[in-house]
Amino acid sequence: MKTTEIKSIKICEDFYNKVLNELDNRYFHKVKYYRDDKNCEKTHYAVELFNNGVLSYNDLIKKLSKSCNDTQRNIHSIVKKYITDFGDCKFSLEIQHPMLEPDYDGLNRLALFEIQLELKLNNKDFKLLMEAYRRKMEFYRDKAAKHFAWVGLGTPSQYKSVYFTSHDGRETPRVNNWYVLTEKGVKAFDVIVKKFPFPKEMSNQNLINNLLFNL
Repeated sequence: MKTTEIKSIKICEDFYNKVLNELDNRYFHKVKYYRDDKNCEKTHYAVELFNNGVLSYNDLIKKLSKSCNDTQRNIHSIVKKYITDFGDCKFSLEIQHPMLEPDYDGLNRLALFEIQLELKLNNKDFKLLMEAYRRKMEFYRDKAAKHFAWVGLGTPSQYKSVYFTSHDGRETPRVNNWYVLTEKGVKAFDVIVKKFPFPKEMSNQNLINNLLFNL
């Protein structure tokens, strides 16, 4: 019987110290001793496990992404510099949220377009509702949609929409006002949140926040 030899991953000399030196300088530069910070300690432990052959490369990147509060793609770009041969290891990004594009740290615009079609939203209303999603994710995560405020900030002309109304019933022309969701806005918003639950991972929260801010 013919056996297939599996090529194992190979790391550079002094991998442990080199990787942690870069990670510490980038993500924990204010920490004097690694055990003084919980996430820094988790980072050191994950690299130690991988260095000793206990942890796979994919699992290493996932753990470092959480402890360093950065995307898997960015962590991979750092660690891979100290891998001399990936062998038969196939690294794949784990997309942990449906709003993110598979294999790319960007918005899954096809999924966004599908929800826009489902709700029959024009581009303006869709962008306003996604901005409301971003604000609720950042500031009002634990409050029911109809009970949170300050999800829209803009001029009356920008927020002329059946999905939003002035937070106090008054508007000042040509200046920014605060807006809340109408009952119709709440219904549309609930559909969006059901399709795209708020991410639990801080790295995904930050990534989605930045991407939606520039939508």
